[in-house]
This record gives sequence, structure tokens and C-alpha cells, in this order.
Amino acid sequence: MQFYPRDYVPKKYVARRSYFWWVAQLMHVLWQPTARVRAAQVEARRWLREQLGDSNNNFMGVQIRHGDKCNLGALDKGCHPVSHFLAQMQRVRSTYPTLTAAFVATDSDVALAELRDLNGKLDRPFKIVARQWNRTALTTLETTATAQYGMDACHASGACDVLDSYHSLMVDVRLLLDASAYVFSFTSNVNRLVYELSYAERHCYVPFVSLDIAWCHNGGRARGGTWDRWRNHPC
Repeated sequence: MQFYPRDYVPKKYVARRSYFWWVAQLMHVLWQPTARVRAAQVEARRWLREQLGDSNNNFMGVQIRHGDKCNLGALDKGCHPVSHFLAQMQRVRSTYPTLTAAFVATDSDVALAELRDLNGKLDRPFKIVARQWNRTALTTLETTATAQYGMDACHASGACDVLDSYHSLMVDVRLLLDASAYVFSFTSNVNRLVYELSYAERHCYVPFVSLDIAWCHNGGRARGGTWDRWRNHPC
């Protein structure tokens, strides 16, 4: 991996902004979906508004990355129990009571089913919305007992459709960008991308809970991240 010196970023941006601002702007410039993907994103946003009903402008974005991250049950590799996500969703709702609905993006049918089951046992269950797409091959990565068989190997073998996987990923990212708060893990590249694009679009920090690290650039540590350290410019 290429690391750049701190003075690689023009000083005028560092003085007035921050390194996070700089990375967010770069990702926003690079984020250029094709016409086909943009059309799918527009249709998915319409579908999500219909599913959320009265909550369509105020919902929680949750991304559960399981799949090959969980094939050894390795918590230190970013595989977090579904119950931990639900606990943090409740924590966010205790601060923002109007967040009673959640859009859930995940690569695992198992994780989604478990979340729905645990949610149904709450005194005040959330309204859970998730897109339906073929996660079968990705879900099987959770039961593969070797760390060597991951996403890349699944794509290389043809068991996972690389185009379908990334098309679904880009649609989910667009839907997550509309959320009013996040529960996810910043060890996931997807979640860091979502937060960078969110900031670039809104020019403010959306409340979040990260189950493992604070945003990795410029001092991420192996500890739970929260929005407390971002309160200077909240949304």
C-alpha cells in the first residue's frame, strides 16, 4: 500500500479544512457511477421511500459486513455479532428518538435473518428494510473454514458474480448516503467510503457509531468510534 507524506495535501486545504475533508472530496470526485448504475440507484431510492413510509426522510443506515470476514469467527478482523449492531441501534435511538426505522445493507442472508429475529423480540422493534438480491454465494463464505477462501477467491472461481456483487454494493451505498445516522464498522472499506461521500455531499458529520475503530485515516485506533469526536460540525 502506498502511503503519502502529510505534506502531500496542499497546505491551504490543511490549514482551512482537515485531512478528512481532503479525502472526502477526492472520493466524491472519483465516485462516478455509470448511467446503468445511476438509474438503478434512482429506482432504489424511490423503492426505499415507499418501504419506509412516514419515516422515509429520517432513518438509520446499518451496514453489516459478514461473509468472508466471519469464516473464522474472527472478531479482530471485523466480524461483529449481529446482536452488537442491534444494541448500538438502540443506543442511537435513545439519543434520536425519531429514528425508528433502519435500512440495512449486508452481504449475508444469515445476518439479515438474525437481525430480524432479534429485532422482533424487542419491546419497541425497529422497522427493518433491506433490499432483496442474491447473496447465496456470499453467505456461504461464512461457513467456509479457511481464511484463504475470501471474496476475491469466490469471484475468481465464478461462485460469486463480481458484476452483480459490485452493482448491488453501489446501490446500497447510495441508499446509505440518505440515512440520518449510521451504525457500522469502520474496518469495512464500504463504510469508510459511505462516510466520506456523506460528508462531501452534506458538508457536515452525520451521527455514527463504529463497532471497532474510528475512521482509519489520521489516527484510527482499535476502539469503538462514536460521533462525539465529530460534534464541531454536526448535521
